Amino acid sequence: MARLTRAQIRQEARDEEYERRKNKATTGRELLDAALDLLLAELTDLSKLLARREDEACRDLAQSIESIANETRKEADDERKNQVTVRQQQHLRRR
Repeated sequence: MARLTRAQIRQEARDEEYERRKNKATTGRELLDAALDLLLAELTDLSKLLARREDEACRDLAQSIESIANETRKEADDERKNQVTVRQQQHLRRR
């Protein structure tokens, strides 16, 4: 069996840490935190090899995250509007 390179050893350590945190996660937020830490570690590793590709990947990720944030904001705004409407209807029924 060939000896592992330092990069492969670091990658295995990152994978093991992610799997440990993923299995320990009890909420979606904890899982997201673990996945983002893994992603940042992988991007850091990529930046040492291909800075241009790392920059492209970061820009693509930023664009995707922005889209998700906008969708999440819209969903929260819609839910707030629904809750206001329900409260107004309840208030009118009490009168």
